[in-house]
Amino acid sequence: MPYGPASDVWALGVLLFQMVAFKYPFEAPTLPALALKTVACDHCPLPPETPAAVLPGLREAHNTNVQAQGRRRRRDPAQRVGQ
Repeated sequence: MPYGPASDVWALGVLLFQMVAFKYPFEAPTLPALALKTVACDHCPLPPETPAAVLPGLREAHNTNVQAQGRRRRRDPAQRVGQ
């Protein structure tokens, strides 16, 4: 099954990033380059003017989530079941 709760959470994260940063979380000149950036978790940083006072903990939650996803992606795919 290619889609499920994990992909829904990913999509929600992308939408939230766009709502706060007014840009895409991953930017690249070509589709293959975009795919590589996404797999490597090479995301654009949140801008310094991110309204952290309005959205408490957003920056920390974002960074923690991206770091956790990066660790999971580096593991052997056979070990990812039931993350």
